[in-house]
Amino acid sequence: MSQPSYPKNNIGRELIPLTITNQTGRQKLYIDVRGTTDADHPDHKWYHLSNVDGTVELCTPSSKTSYSIEINSDTQTIQLPRLASLRLYFSFDNPLYFVVGDNGIPNSPNGTNDSWTYLTLYDFIEMTWVIDPEIKTIEHNSLGGNTSQVDFFGFPMSLSLTGDDGSGKPVTKQSGFSAAGVRDKIFQDMLGLPSPWRDLVFADNNFNYRALCPYHGMEANLFPRNQLDKYINEVWKHYEEETLTTSVEGVNYEGKVNNDMLIFNPVQGDAAQIQFKKPSTWDVYLNGPNPDIPTKPANAIMAMLQAGFLRSTLLLSSSLPDCDTTKFYQNEPVNLYAKIIHRYGTDGKAYAFGFDDVCSQSSVSILYNPTSARITLLKF
Repeated sequence: MSQPSYPKNNIGRELIPLTITNQTGRQKLYIDVRGTTDADHPDHKWYHLSNVDGTVELCTPSSKTSYSIEINSDTQTIQLPRLASLRLYFSFDNPLYFVVGDNGIPNSPNGTNDSWTYLTLYDFIEMTWVIDPEIKTIEHNSLGGNTSQVDFFGFPMSLSLTGDDGSGKPVTKQSGFSAAGVRDKIFQDMLGLPSPWRDLVFADNNFNYRALCPYHGMEANLFPRNQLDKYINEVWKHYEEETLTTSVEGVNYEGKVNNDMLIFNPVQGDAAQIQFKKPSTWDVYLNGPNPDIPTKPANAIMAMLQAGFLRSTLLLSSSLPDCDTTKFYQNEPVNLYAKIIHRYGTDGKAYAFGFDDVCSQSSVSILYNPTSARITLLKF
C-alpha cells in the first residue's frame, strides 16, 4: 500500500501545500492554524503554526495570546501540517486573541461578548488529517474538512481537497460556498426576517460582522430561550401515542414517551434501553436531547433527534432519520438560520448545526492520501 511522499516539519509531521486565495477585495488578512497530535488525549499536545513553511510550536497556557500570521498577497501557499482537530481561522484587519487553558488547549475566539474579537471580521474552517498505521487500506491516510456555521456566519469560503477517492483514483472535492456575492445575500435574507431571526445579525457602523447561530444568540440575550418549547411539547405528546423507530449499528429500536421520557427499546436482542429526558430549546439547538447514559448508540439517536427537531420533520415522519430533503425547513417552527445557510451552500449543503451531517447534509469532504488543499475567500 503506497502513499505520497511527504516533506516533514520540525516535529516530524507530514506537510501538504495549502493555497489561500483572497477574492474579497479586503486587505490585511491573517490566518491562525492550530491542532493536536493526539485527538484522544489532547492535553498539552496542541500546536499552532508559527510560519508559512509548516513549522509549529506547542501551545502554552496564556491569559491572552495570538497565533495569527499575516497573509501578504491575494494568493499565498503555506505548508499545512498533519494534525487532528485543526481549525484555520481567517481574520481581517486584526489578529485574533484568545485564552489558552492550563491544559495547553487554546479556546476559540469569542465574537459575541469578547472585546478582543467583537469588532473583528473573522471565520474559520475545520480540518483533520490522520495517518493510522493500524488501518491496512488506503483509508489509513485520510483528510477531512468543512466550512462551519454551527457557531456563526462571518463570510463565505470554498474548501477544495485533492487526493484519492478511497480506491486509488485521483479526486478533488469542493465544499462550502461557491458563488461570489453570497455574503451580502445571506445578510440581506437574515435582515429581511422578523425578530428574533434578524436580531442574530451583529452590526456596527452599518457593517454586518456576523450572524450568530440561535444558541449563541441565546447567550447574548438576542434569541428567546423558549422558541422551540411549543414544538418540543407537541413532539413529546405525539410520541406518547405513536412509535418512533430507528436503527443503529444493526439494532432496530422503537421509541415512545413514558413519564416524560422518550424511551427507545431494542426490538430484538439484548441491547440496552436508551432514554432521553424532554429537552429545552437550548438543548435542541446545542446538541439535541441528552441521553441519560451517553453510549455510542444513544449519541447516534441524539444526533438524529437534533436533526429532526431543527429540520421540523419529527411530526411528519415516525422514523429516524428522515432523509427526505423536500420536507426540510418547510413546517413550523422553521429554523430560518439553517434554511438560509443551506440555501447558498454548495449543492445545498452546510454545517448550520452540530449534527447537520445526519443524512449527509453537511459541508464535510473526506478523501485519502491527500496531496494538496485550497481555500478561497469569496468575493463579498
